Amino acid sequence: MEVYKFKAQWSPQVKAITHGFAVIGLVILLFNSINGFSLSGTIACLPIFLLLLVTWGFHPSYYLLSPEEIIIKRPFGDIRFPLSEIGNVESLTKEEMGFSIRLFACGGLFGHYGLYNSKALGRYYMWCTNTTEMLMIIRKNKKMVIISPFKKDIFLQKVRQFLGE
Repeated sequence: MEVYKFKAQWSPQVKAITHGFAVIGLVILLFNSINGFSLSGTIACLPIFLLLLVTWGFHPSYYLLSPEEIIIKRPFGDIRFPLSEIGNVESLTKEEMGFSIRLFACGGLFGHYGLYNSKALGRYYMWCTNTTEMLMIIRKNKKMVIISPFKKDIFLQKVRQFLGE
């Protein structure tokens, strides 16, 4: 069976936010260690590292495409979309998305993922690490999922081939 793996490559924005957040946590930890690991310093570090752990666990690591399904690989569990449930897949730009609001989502730390809403698209799920490489999956139930596989044009060509288009 053919299975294609596509990277979830970080955009410069995602890199800056993620690395910046990690550096803040490490700086707080460093200052705490200089002061002899005080209880208040340790407590200040916990939310930052907990947030980093949780957001890391749900971020898209990479995407798999097979003749049967699209899989978003994540450290804390995969998301699967059978191709039989997909109506269409198309390229998407930020301009076409319009302004989006996070309903239950992460907007930059390890990527952009979760539930969003925009006037142009309505409610949609996003599992992206780079908003310049987006594809919109329109499922047969009309729910939309946005992903960002590296080399999206090859991904799009292969998925359309598997869909028989």
